[in-house]
Formats: sequence, structure tokens, C-alpha cells
Amino acid sequence: MDSPQPTEQVTRPDTAATRNGGGVARQDSSTTSQNPPAAAAQPGQRPPAGSTNLLLGIMRMTIFLWVGVVLAVLPWQDRWTQNTLLLSHPAMREFLASYFTRGAISGLGIVDLWIAASEIARLRRR
Repeated sequence: MDSPQPTEQVTRPDTAATRNGGGVARQDSSTTSQNPPAAAAQPGQRPPAGSTNLLLGIMRMTIFLWVGVVLAVLPWQDRWTQNTLLLSHPAMREFLASYFTRGAISGLGIVDLWIAASEIARLRRR
């Protein structure tokens, strides 16, 4: 009779395998020892990564919200076509005054507002 083949224990991705960096659970002592929890940030040290991500998320949300409102509203106001840049370019002024162009730019503003809303929802889940 043949001797049984040694088998490796395969674990689910959300268990020890993700801590080890692979799909097979290792049994060596270097991966089973746990590091002590990190102490609170001391003066002169970097803030925790979570606070940086929160700040970046708030900045992204603010920028998308501001750009979205500007792009959604500005094309329908008089200053969209009544400015000094377009007075010397009548063809460009006519193109930007068309309802198709105004609607397309307002659509981009709506997309930006949608992204800002999803960013707000992501920040609230934290």
C-alpha cells in the first residue's frame, strides 16, 4: 500500500491566511506570535492612518460637492455666455450657449454631486 501523502491545511481568506500573506496556513512560530498593540501617538509621531483617510475623504467630498454645484448651476446663468473671454469668439459663444452643451455640462455636475453623495455615505459608514 502507498503511504498517505501529507496535506496542507487550507484556510479561508478571512482567517489566518490573510495574516500570513498567502492561502496556506503556516505553522512556524514567527507568524503565530502577536505584536503588542501600538501605543497612542506620541508628540512628533505621525497620526494614525484612519484620521488621514478621514481627512482626505472630507476633502474629496467637499471638492466634488463644490464642483458639482458649480457645473450644475453655472451653465444656466447669464454669466456663462456674457463674459469677456467669449465676446471675442462668437463661434465658441454660440456653442456654449446651446442647450445641448449646457445640458452636457450640467450632467457632469450631477455626476459630481452623485460622487459627493457616495463619499458622504462612505464616510458615514466608518
